[in-house]
Amino acid sequence: MDRVCIALVDATRARLLTFERVIDGGNTREELVERTDLVDLQSRSRPGEPLGPLDDRFARMVLAALRELIDEHRPQRVVLCASPQVLGRLRGAAPGLVPSDVAIHELPRDLVALSPGELRAEPVVRALLPAATWMLR
Repeated sequence: MDRVCIALVDATRARLLTFERVIDGGNTREELVERTDLVDLQSRSRPGEPLGPLDDRFARMVLAALRELIDEHRPQRVVLCASPQVLGRLRGAAPGLVPSDVAIHELPRDLVALSPGELRAEPVVRALLPAATWMLR
């Protein structure tokens, strides 16, 4: 079984998903499920105002929710998808929050607006998920 937690984060929103591939005999089942959708209403800009950077409070909230997801689903890997600036804020917000036995992959792209289906089809993300298993007959 392969499990991956995926965090799509921007300055005001974080979507946390799990990807799971189970191979049972000759059958393969894949599931990409959105588990959490966090919105930082305090950082939302008003019409005509520029969007501010990810604040530390929201970054810590996102990482705490990600840690809960990791504890619940026990993934082999975590994929953080966010702009380079947001990734930097996440790194600094709560160092050491992700267990050391879980590999972290950073993808410096803002993909928060993609649907789960679009995310699964995204070539860069697909490369970070477990490789497809092909059976020879």
